[in-house]
Amino acid sequence: MFYNDRLFYRKILLCLGDLAILLGSLFIALSVRKLELVSMAEFRLHLSLFLPVFFLSIIVFFLFDLYNLKILKNIYRTTYLLFLAVLLNALLSISFLYIFTQFFSLTPKTILFLFIFFNFFLTLVWRFVYYDLFFARYRYTKKVLLIGSPETNGNIDKIVTSADGVDYKIVGFVSASSQETASPYPAIPYLGQCRNIQEIIKENHVDELIVAFDYRAHPDFVRELSDSLALGIKIFEWPIFYEDVFQKVPTNYIDHFWFIYNISESNKRLYERIKRSFDILIALIGTFFLLITAPLVALGTKLTSSGPVFYKQKRIGLNGKEFVLIKFRTMKTDAEKNGARWSEENDTRITNFGKFLRKTRLDEMPQFLNILKGDMSLVGPRPERPEFMAILNQKIPFYYKRNIVRPGATGFAQIMYPYAASIEDSIEKVGYDLYYIKNRSLFLYFKIILRTIKVMLMFKGR
Repeated sequence: MFYNDRLFYRKILLCLGDLAILLGSLFIALSVRKLELVSMAEFRLHLSLFLPVFFLSIIVFFLFDLYNLKILKNIYRTTYLLFLAVLLNALLSISFLYIFTQFFSLTPKTILFLFIFFNFFLTLVWRFVYYDLFFARYRYTKKVLLIGSPETNGNIDKIVTSADGVDYKIVGFVSASSQETASPYPAIPYLGQCRNIQEIIKENHVDELIVAFDYRAHPDFVRELSDSLALGIKIFEWPIFYEDVFQKVPTNYIDHFWFIYNISESNKRLYERIKRSFDILIALIGTFFLLITAPLVALGTKLTSSGPVFYKQKRIGLNGKEFVLIKFRTMKTDAEKNGARWSEENDTRITNFGKFLRKTRLDEMPQFLNILKGDMSLVGPRPERPEFMAILNQKIPFYYKRNIVRPGATGFAQIMYPYAASIEDSIEKVGYDLYYIKNRSLFLYFKIILRTIKVMLMFKGR
């Protein structure tokens, strides 16, 4: 696949529908304004002006999670987010059109208002149709059968707490043990034992099998699984299914063989060169904005606390090499007088102005200099402090493997999980880091950048 996303093509369909509605909204707005069907010549004339507006609309929809199909299942939240997105689109469109209309012969005031009005309602209708097509009816939902044993049930609690996914439904549990005669999950019915797996598949019209135990130690069951392929089903090991659904590697299932089979740096050399080019280009643009904002940040820092404007800290980079990371200071100067410790929620060491810098991620802007120097990338696992790295390497298997790629100013773990304030948080985040390392691509690179912009705009940093 172009991008390792279980729902990628459904999201593309949703986006194509939005583009069609943008075109249709413009056509209807022009026709209503003229009180007759607009000619194609005039439509094309206005289309050249509105194309940047279309592009902005799709970006804003992405930032407001309107292509997150899990959110789309909640139609009320979707309506609310769509209203906010269209409102922001309206403000951006007005700003764009009234700045650049001097280069065009058109000043579409009434047309812009009509376009925004029709776009909101038609997009909302499209979301309702899409919901009815893919969620209200189960014709496109895969029926999934879960096969487990007492030894592995404790590792799959997370998925069965919300058994039905966006594009799958867990229809039942099959035991791999003759001693287990009931499902360990109240939400999932017990359907029998794996010696009857083919009959169970036929009776329940199963599309996918998820094997959540070490089936290699059971040759009879392996034979049953192999014969089941003739029924047209797909068979996944639990870690693969988990990774597809949660976009995260289940760290309690991996070993050195996982890295041998899944991580191939030789296949990523071209990507890393292209990525480095984008890093430098974006970092140069970012450095320009850094020069503009630095005096304002310096003024705010000096007025609210004593101490330097910039803060330097040792971090672990590519292949375990140490480097000095640069940030705008957000904590009091004596914040670590008793030694290094993780930042906490409502941390009293953070200054009032520092809270603003963190929520907007402006404190990270000096790291554009680290990116230009080559210590960091724009996207990658966040570089860890040496003091914490020694502890985490002892507590979390393979934690040091994050360092096989260049660390990032932002990363997949940062957009998928809150701030790491403990070892437990770091365990959660390393699964996202390993998913990024395995699946990194330009598509994922720009997705992370856009989601980071969303965090900045919505003041969700910490």
